[in-house]
Amino acid sequence: YATAYASALADNPDAIIGVAVPADQIQASLQAANAAGVITVAVGDIPPTTAGDIPYDAYVDFRMPLMESMLAYYEIAQTNGKANTIVATDTSFGSLIQSQKGYDKVMAQCSTCKVKNISWSLSDAFNPATITADINGALASDPKANAISLPYSISESTVIAALAAAGKTQSVKLFAKDADSAGLNAVLQGQSAANAGASANWAGWAGVDQVIRGMAKAKYLSIAKQGIGVAFFTKKNTPKDGDINSYPPVPNYPSYYKKAWGLA
Repeated sequence: YATAYASALADNPDAIIGVAVPADQIQASLQAANAAGVITVAVGDIPPTTAGDIPYDAYVDFRMPLMESMLAYYEIAQTNGKANTIVATDTSFGSLIQSQKGYDKVMAQCSTCKVKNISWSLSDAFNPATITADINGALASDPKANAISLPYSISESTVIAALAAAGKTQSVKLFAKDADSAGLNAVLQGQSAANAGASANWAGWAGVDQVIRGMAKAKYLSIAKQGIGVAFFTKKNTPKDGDINSYPPVPNYPSYYKKAWGLA
């Protein structure tokens, strides 16, 4: 992160958009950007919670707690209120911690549901051997587990392979969020029960909109006013091309931004 920001600042930009780049891990970079008058916008992050930490100038919320909450409700329904879930958590990002709280809050309402947490980091998620060992260990310790909840789809293909190898494809339902192409294609192929997410493209347009507002010295949009929608997908309604932007309820958001910017 620091290397990327140093490279970006060296180009003397008007603004830098960080996509899933946590503010708490680039404090020196944000301080340097502020000193240089560079506008900083975060897409998919939350303001730092530590007193004295420097936040981005503006934020675009990817609404991850809502995604996780939707998945939790569906998981409870799909298991007839008897979810016995292995929940993979990643506590290396504030946004993921906040997201997990959304899931936990819903699951806590189900008195007949059981949750077992396993923890990994983003670097673990890119290591198939680590993820396979974690999932195999969790399944071995709880043979009656009937669901797995993932914090993102990065490791989803590895988890799918682990379930297949363990003969658990039918008995253990898999849930993930973000609605990226990997996650949606897993739903299409029947490897994942559901996915909830928002359009990353839409979030990108919202990020540029925040930059324009900053350059115009206008007020940044609050999270409540950004309006990025979250969609819930099962095999029945997932677009055949695995692209959330092909889902009919997703509006033609570029046209609205262009209109706001005076380009249409």
